[in-house]
Amino acid sequence: MKLVEKEPRNVLCAIVNRKLLPVKIHTFLSVGALVGVIPFIVIHAESLGISAGLVGVTNAIMLLCSVFLKFFMGSLADKYRAVKLLLFKVVLLQAVFHIAIYTCITPIVRRDIWQAHVEDSVEPFSKESEYRTVCNCSDAEPSICLREALDSYTLSPCAQNDASCCSLEVRNGQVSALYTWQFWVFFVLRICSGGLAAVTFSLSDTATYAILGDQKELYGRQRLWGTIAWGGLAPVIGIMNQYFSKGRTHNYGPGFYFNSIISLLDLVAVCFLDIPETSRASQNMLSDLFTLFRSKHVLFFVLGVFVQGTLMGPIWSYAFMYFKDMGAPQTLLGLQLTVQCFLGEVPVMFFSGWIITKLGFKHSMSLSVAGTVLRLGIYAFGSNPWMMLPAEILHGLSFGLFYSAMTLYANRIAPRGTEATVQGIVSGMFEGAGIAVGSVACGLLFDINKRRTMLYFTAYGLAFTIIQILVNWHLGDPPIVREDTPACPPKVRVEVPSQSECLLREGTISRTDTEASGDQMSVFEDPIV
Repeated sequence: MKLVEKEPRNVLCAIVNRKLLPVKIHTFLSVGALVGVIPFIVIHAESLGISAGLVGVTNAIMLLCSVFLKFFMGSLADKYRAVKLLLFKVVLLQAVFHIAIYTCITPIVRRDIWQAHVEDSVEPFSKESEYRTVCNCSDAEPSICLREALDSYTLSPCAQNDASCCSLEVRNGQVSALYTWQFWVFFVLRICSGGLAAVTFSLSDTATYAILGDQKELYGRQRLWGTIAWGGLAPVIGIMNQYFSKGRTHNYGPGFYFNSIISLLDLVAVCFLDIPETSRASQNMLSDLFTLFRSKHVLFFVLGVFVQGTLMGPIWSYAFMYFKDMGAPQTLLGLQLTVQCFLGEVPVMFFSGWIITKLGFKHSMSLSVAGTVLRLGIYAFGSNPWMMLPAEILHGLSFGLFYSAMTLYANRIAPRGTEATVQGIVSGMFEGAGIAVGSVACGLLFDINKRRTMLYFTAYGLAFTIIQILVNWHLGDPPIVREDTPACPPKVRVEVPSQSECLLREGTISRTDTEASGDQMSVFEDPIV
């Protein structure tokens, strides 16, 4: 009877690894919480009266700041060996800053100041416009001079007794949100929330690899739960936002509240993460990092990560705009996300450990870049958005395989005690510097060249792919700084009994004879025991 009860328990343990279950839950919840806010940040800011251009600049600055924030937080985690504690605080703070974006910023008030002072002078400008007053216009003084150019028109209805002048600053017929408190509060909150969300990923990767131990090839099977959360919960958030919207007024509050609720659940999951202390803190972190990044293999690896980020920037930031310019319907845009997640990312991440083992790090990275170039090439030469939908399967190579190889190699090359710092630097070059540069460059080119922009990025990516293959062939296999062996324990004192002591224990001689001979036990230090 006992054998019958024991067999199902072993089968269940084989299917669900209790040690890795909190990792999967945390990954699902951490990514799922961000689904409610990240896709809707831009359109929520537009509903507040902040232009898409200002939001784009804010996002670029946020991505660049995340590079330094990841390095700083990773250094703290390594120095104090407090990955779990910092991860808990970061998840909590990103939720606080995200909900503050929705609750603490009111829409920019639109009002027409012309009607109160110079009604007759604005007849040629009958369209609704918004202006910002630079000086105080007093009702007691009827003689007000207005001098400002607007679309080649000059406003100067000056009375004969010109006693004062009130200037108005106009930005394309509207007040620039740059001069409102709402924008600057949004600017600060967006940088804090986005930067902390980026740190969440790097700290989670560090914790995941520490828990996996010598089974680091299983990382992709943990990370794919984030992909499932993104692809599965995004439509749910869209339906919730649509349900609570009234008429033409869009309400994105459900997504922000969803982020807060799921983040609280994620805090519980973080508490159950069993992160082992695999190593002591680095004695000289800066020296270890300097030695690491002097390696030609490591420098070229970081360059490849940055270039891949610049190639992914146009896809993540402007793919929807690109397809809308081709006349793609909203249904197709939603299907793209589904194909990317469930047909591209999930299968590749599940087998990423096996693929990396077979191909190696450098060939896996080259395959990822080549997949991204092929994807951009299909964007550049395609004409039918529906026929281009299968190209989204390449997202499995562009992100799934690349991200797994990037984080695994960063963990392998990191000197003992610098795992979180190296992980933050490498992911910062991809998600921070690389994507920021790629997004800004694509935005500038897209305004001028439209669809030809993807052709430029295709040529740029193809050139780097060729260079990457040649350089990898020249450099050979990349070195691994350390293997996945446990840290050496501290030196201990081992007492080895002398020959006299052994004879004493056997009863061959008496202790009096031993004391008379003055024989003592020898002591030495053995760092292996």
